[in-house]
Amino acid sequence: MCNKITTEQILKRYSLGERVFTNLELDGQVFDFSNQSLSNIDFSGSFICAIFKNANLVGANFSSTNIKTCDFTDANLAYSNFNNAAIDGAVFDGAKLIGACFEGATEQGYVYASNDIPKSSC
Repeated sequence: MCNKITTEQILKRYSLGERVFTNLELDGQVFDFSNQSLSNIDFSGSFICAIFKNANLVGANFSSTNIKTCDFTDANLAYSNFNNAAIDGAVFDGAKLIGACFEGATEQGYVYASNDIPKSSC
């Protein structure tokens, strides 16, 4: 895994057309993607501690990703893939989850089935 990347570098590479950011380790600093448009981004296989409040993540791939402390409050996660992700402690309050897949994702010992989605903490 790669530790030497910043939020700004990811956003710059995304703006240049790159969408694949797999197997990254995004922790140890604040990764704030709030209000960013990152549709179809691929973070699969990564370890992520980040803020995605109000972000556009339509079609994003978080499969097999550890997102245990991510904040997706009010994010648009329609048609995103969270299959086999570790989601303990992630916040999905107000997130748009239409068509999002969480099959095999785990949360505090619970394994999501094909039609399950996380509940808001409110």
